[in-house]
Parts: sequence; structure tokens; C-alpha cells
Amino acid sequence: MKKRLLIAILIAMFLVPGSVSYAVGTLTGHTGAWTQVSADVYKKTLTWVDDTNGTTGTIALDSRWHGWKLWHVITDPGATAPTDNYDIVLRRGTSAGEDLMGGKLIDRDTSTTESAYPNTATPILDSDIYFALSGNSVNGGTGTVTIYIYK
Repeated sequence: MKKRLLIAILIAMFLVPGSVSYAVGTLTGHTGAWTQVSADVYKKTLTWVDDTNGTTGTIALDSRWHGWKLWHVITDPGATAPTDNYDIVLRRGTSAGEDLMGGKLIDRDTSTTESAYPNTATPILDSDIYFALSGNSVNGGTGTVTIYIYK
């Protein structure tokens, strides 16, 4: 019985990862502290390097930030420019959560710093923010995203 269980576990370990797609780009800055800009405004800058498979990550928001509002997002392509019209989505909580910017971070420019405000009513933050980048076909494409929140 134990031998069969061990064999089943080993088979699962080798077969399951092959059927799952992982984004292997890197996202940095998402775990660091928020920087105070003014009395009621904070920002966080994330740096990403994409390998054409997409880049994802979670921006942890402890309860201190719950009730704050997403105000403004600035995207800036890096020295190795990503594909023109690459997409960024900031979601509430998970990869299936609400698009906090209402599609405003879709079709980012390959050479220009761009600024966006939420598409609808200013989202109130009540959970982590899930970052997802897609639509890039330049291996090693880089950029930054600066997120501003306010109370």
C-alpha cells in the first residue's frame, strides 16, 4: 500500500508540472515598502523583466492599506523596450480578480512613459494587487510601473 502511494506521488510530481504553464519573467519591488509622496499619497515602483512568456506577481497589501484608493499608474518601458502595445493588468487579489484600472493599462507604448487613471470609480483597496504583463515578444523586455494610492 505504501509503495503504491509512493509511486503515485512520484508520477504526479513528474507529470503535473509539465501540464501547467508558468510565467517566468521577474518582477521586483512588489514586496518592498511604499514611499510617502505627500501626507495622503504613497507610491510603489515595480520593475519587470519579461521573457516573452508573461510576468506576474502579487503586491501584498497589509491591512494598513485597506480602505486606501488606487489613484494613478505610470508605465515606463525600459532600456530593452518591450513589444509595442504590450498589456498590463492590475487585478484585485488574484489572477481572476477585477481589473482595477478598467483596461486603461492595455496597449502600452514601446518608447513613451504613459500615465493612466482608473476607468471607473476610484477602486478602494481591500486585498492584495495581482500584477500581470502580457503581449510582449521581446525576450528580456523591461519596464517599470509606478502605482500611486491615496486616502
